[in-house]
Amino acid sequence: MRNRRRAFSLIKLLAIGSIGTVLAGIAAMMLAGLLRAESASRRSLQHESAAHRLGEQFRRDVRAAEAVEDAGRGRWLLRLSPRESVAYESLPGQIRRTHRKGDAATARESFNLWPLSTASLKIEEAGAGPERERADTDRGPNEPPAEPAPFSGEGSLVILTISAERERELAFEAILGADNRFVEPNKP
Repeated sequence: MRNRRRAFSLIKLLAIGSIGTVLAGIAAMMLAGLLRAESASRRSLQHESAAHRLGEQFRRDVRAAEAVEDAGRGRWLLRLSPRESVAYESLPGQIRRTHRKGDAATARESFNLWPLSTASLKIEEAGAGPERERADTDRGPNEPPAEPAPFSGEGSLVILTISAERERELAFEAILGADNRFVEPNKP
């Protein structure tokens, strides 16, 4: 009797190898797609988180402010007191906040938003008719910035709007000087 060994033929081995290669390629493509989706989700979450932090900080600053000035070209100044101010600067995809006491900057913060996002500021005067808007307009590079125009109407609504390309538009609202209000109790 002969001892017959069972073995795979060369064609069977090549077929199994090619099927394994195809499955490994499909798995690699799926893994690359999942990594891209995870990266995009992480960036979106970071932008959303930065926008939320910006909104909360902007509201606190406006409520504590006595006046708002438009410095032109996407720059706004909130006067907290005669010697203390907070400046906001709109850059593509970013808003910078600088807190100053006197001439010294005490704190700087950057809020990285969606790429190519822009910001504008609108003030609706309390009890006034038409709203006054200060937006980041398309000025030429050689045009000087507009003269600062203070808005000191306590109770005015200040709205910071962020527009992002292919994204939604966000608006943060606060009432100017709301934290500075004082109400006397009724006296009998």
